[in-house]
Amino acid sequence: MVITTHNAYKMYSKYMGGVDAMDRDLKDWGISMRTSRWYLRVAFWIFDVLISNMFRLATYFAKPAAGTAAGNNPAPIDPVCNYRKYLTRHNGRYEFQMDLAQTMVRMGIKHDIEMNDGKRPEWMRSESVGLIPCDCGQGSATFA
Repeated sequence: MVITTHNAYKMYSKYMGGVDAMDRDLKDWGISMRTSRWYLRVAFWIFDVLISNMFRLATYFAKPAAGTAAGNNPAPIDPVCNYRKYLTRHNGRYEFQMDLAQTMVRMGIKHDIEMNDGKRPEWMRSESVGLIPCDCGQGSATFA
């Protein structure tokens, strides 16, 4: 027995996969905080969407090119970056966000040192303690 459906339902099923995936992604991994200031909520949402799209692009470039065998994957666009580690289902997004956060902290530290004539600012922790707040995979960041 063939049951026909409305055209709108067919189009929704065909094209809404990306929007649904992004909504789920923002719900699971979003950084938004509740606030009564509407402009902060908009800024947090924009930042969430930006990170979600960055993750999608990283996983897109990590997948094998169409028409190539899995073992015959061409070299990635940037040989320094290893986006393939973000393809794992269980911790790929976590790894991506941790690498992004560590890279942003490193860039901030570098900027502060450059703005202070190459010296560590007084407020910054000493290098013996560690400039990055945690030792969570230092040196493994793939951004720069």
